[in-house]
Amino acid sequence: MNFADIKSKKDQTAVIRTRLSSNVKWAARGVVRIFENQTHDEQNVEETRESNGIGFTGADANILSSFAKQVMKGRTMSAKQNAILLKKMPKYAGQLQRMVKVIVKAQTETAKPVELNLRMIDDEELLTLFHSLQSSIRYYEAAEGNYSKETDAREECYHQLRKAGSEAQYRGLL
Repeated sequence: MNFADIKSKKDQTAVIRTRLSSNVKWAARGVVRIFENQTHDEQNVEETRESNGIGFTGADANILSSFAKQVMKGRTMSAKQNAILLKKMPKYAGQLQRMVKVIVKAQTETAKPVELNLRMIDDEELLTLFHSLQSSIRYYEAAEGNYSKETDAREECYHQLRKAGSEAQYRGLL
């Protein structure tokens, strides 16, 4: 069954929670996604400083930020680190479900570049989208390879980020 076919938020979150607690690759990708959606300040100091519903809890911020940085550098984690990751990541299933929901929604609406009706999504989804776009732009700026494709994709991300940022400012979220 395709994840997009699971209709209820509760069922989607349960599937993600199960995978985060049993699959190291899922947990590693999840820790990186949560880390990427934290503010730059929180990433740098490996602490939670804002109560914005995005990122790690205060108790987990230090260790999970260090795990995320380790994964992003391509380093292998020890068995003990993997056990900690599998134990801590399931609590972030809801945040990851919201991120996946925005992506799946965008992919199913059109095959053309993502053009969401930002007024139709709630504040939490808007902030998740905004932070995901920021992460994508950082990825494109750091990537090497086919520059014309990356430039087009980065420009589309910038376009979407400006729209999401404007909507978030209009709502008083930024």
